[in-house]
Amino acid sequence: MSTCKNKEVETLIKNQFILTQEQLEGFPLMNRLMEHELHEIKSFTLFDNENGIGLIYVTKDDEVFGVGANGKYNLLGVSGHFYKCERVERPVRIEGLCGKEIVSISMGCTIGAAIDATGRVYTWGKELFVLDDIRFPSCESSREIQLISCGHAFLALLGKNGNVRLSGDGMIWKEQEPVVHLSCGHYHMAMLGVSGNVYTWGQNRYSQRSCRRYSRFQDERTVTKIVFDHPCSSVSCGLFSTYFLTNSGELWACHLNVKSNQNRVAVPEKVDIKEKVVKLLTASKNSQYCSYMAVTENDNLWIWDWKNQGTPRLSHVENIAGICKASIPHNVMFQVKIVPKNDVFVKPLSKLILEKLEIVKRLCDEVRKDCHDLEAVVEDSLCVYSYQSMGCMSLDESK
Repeated sequence: MSTCKNKEVETLIKNQFILTQEQLEGFPLMNRLMEHELHEIKSFTLFDNENGIGLIYVTKDDEVFGVGANGKYNLLGVSGHFYKCERVERPVRIEGLCGKEIVSISMGCTIGAAIDATGRVYTWGKELFVLDDIRFPSCESSREIQLISCGHAFLALLGKNGNVRLSGDGMIWKEQEPVVHLSCGHYHMAMLGVSGNVYTWGQNRYSQRSCRRYSRFQDERTVTKIVFDHPCSSVSCGLFSTYFLTNSGELWACHLNVKSNQNRVAVPEKVDIKEKVVKLLTASKNSQYCSYMAVTENDNLWIWDWKNQGTPRLSHVENIAGICKASIPHNVMFQVKIVPKNDVFVKPLSKLILEKLEIVKRLCDEVRKDCHDLEAVVEDSLCVYSYQSMGCMSLDESK
């Protein structure tokens, strides 16, 4: 694999979306946060379903907040009078995730899950085969889990020993081998074995499992191996599709194929990208519409969806924020680059201070001619201005 020249594309390939504070403002729902709240964000994830876009973020002091789409499954994991409300307009603390050192979050349509630094998993919402009511975030597994992925209403967990477990449903796997990676679609899952083989589980309505359509529920619960001659290095599921990347950089897929005007593609079909692919990302819109993004060794970004008949085309988006404006990448935890306090927003703050000072001076001239003392106190990125006049007037204004 070649070294990428573009830093943002390189981090995209590693699945570590690293942002700066300046880039946060371009993301959905960030305008619901005050400036000092933006500066406290350490990491965050976005999800998009029938209720709209939701945001869950972790702060530098290990607090977790949710804002945006919530709905009847309480996907933000909030409590009190926010429980099951359709939308949360301002950030609300998610009690069950605070202080847990959350490192990754995965969101489905009825269920959410998070994993902490020790491998413990926390889940909330509603699982398909669990009869209890909507749950608040609680510990699902104390095992050492290295990867989680949510489907529509189920959760897949990959242990550090290579074992896979499904939460809320059963799995039959007769010839099991250790798994190194997995990905979930709407109601199916793909797993990559240590040998490079790809295995699938779940529904097969659109031949996303690369085999004949199943007539029995038992068939859906049985893991099968995709018949394919090339060892693979990665798997990624769309809502109703399965993509697998070979060691040689070729991208193959089994899915509902609009381009060839077929109802489904049961035999793996090569994706028409004439460069070596090093990473594939899937993104969804309203849990019904899916798009795909492939990064090549030449630092090119190819995108495709059903709107353009499934034909990959070159994208000229040069930054991570731009990628996410059309649709939300699935299972991505954005990381915010932490810079020294003295370097944070130096130029924007200095400009802001000057503008505020001019406003304050005009007010002082109009309201109290004898105002003789003006202080501007800047702590982190929160500006607090104190006005003192003759010891009898004090005004604090926070942005």
